[in-house]
Amino acid sequence: MTGQRGIDVEQIHEREKRGQPELPDLIPVPDATGSFCRLEGGALIVTVRNQGLGTAGPSTTHVDFSGGGAVSPDCGFRITVDANGDVVEANEANNTASGICSG
Repeated sequence: MTGQRGIDVEQIHEREKRGQPELPDLIPVPDATGSFCRLEGGALIVTVRNQGLGTAGPSTTHVDFSGGGAVSPDCGFRITVDANGDVVEANEANNTASGICSG
């Protein structure tokens, strides 16, 4: 078989750019209605998802409540995933979400 050439194929992931590593991307996840107010037994439940291509190490999530202290009417809050910047992410701009729980 003289004169035949081989073909080299390199698979490139759609979101990966040449020379850049695959990075995680942590985000707060709303419920099916788009709300971040998920209460179970009086506790706010926060779900964090990695939508990136890389594996995420440990990180800290903070929830800041407007007004602080005990609240009986509506309560606003802000969720910040990877609050200490422990994880190098593909997108650091999508780490926060705000919500209101009606009291």
